[in-house]
Amino acid sequence: MGFVFRKLDLYHDLKDYVVFLYRVARNFPVEETYGLKSQLTRAAASTLLNFSEA
Repeated sequence: MGFVFRKLDLYHDLKDYVVFLYRVARNFPVEETYGLKSQLTRAAASTLLNFSEA
């Protein structure tokens, strides 16, 4: 059967958004590595994973 969610437009939009947020976070100051940067990237990845799981 495969992964049906990969055929959905929303999945691809979320994936693009996660990539965008990772690129934005890459430009954060070094002192934010374990703060806002970490939280932002984990939340973005979690959103995509939760969508895939549902």
